[in-house]
Amino acid sequence: MKTSTKAKLTALMIAVGATSITPTVLAGQGHDHHRGSHKVPMMKMMRKLDLTDEQKQQAKSLVKTYKQDMKNSRASVDDRRAHFDKVLALVKADNFDEQAAKDLVSQNSDKRLDKAVARIKLQHDLYQLLTSEQQAKAEELKTNFKNKR
Repeated sequence: MKTSTKAKLTALMIAVGATSITPTVLAGQGHDHHRGSHKVPMMKMMRKLDLTDEQKQQAKSLVKTYKQDMKNSRASVDDRRAHFDKVLALVKADNFDEQAAKDLVSQNSDKRLDKAVARIKLQHDLYQLLTSEQQAKAEELKTNFKNKR
């Protein structure tokens, strides 16, 4: 096989591989069970803090609101498809448009930043539900957890 034919075949294989993998990566399908993205670690710790019924109800309400907000902030199928089409257009273009690629990455970064801020706010709100004794016990549990690692 000639070198140019090998190069073309290799390029074709890379392009086909990229187009078949990219939708799954962009949609985030099949990976959530590894990241635990829908878990609220602080809730596990709060079970050990002897919360009052009122605190439990308030915590459940905060978590429910957080989960609903996260669900509502997910991109629609049409938005994900449009994003994928833009990425695919960049991949297939004769000349690479670095600014367009940066813009696409920036859009995703902004969404991740918003979600991270919402997660930290939830942790803050949950922590504020605790009495000073419960907060001290929470700090002790965190210290014990860090020492086990």
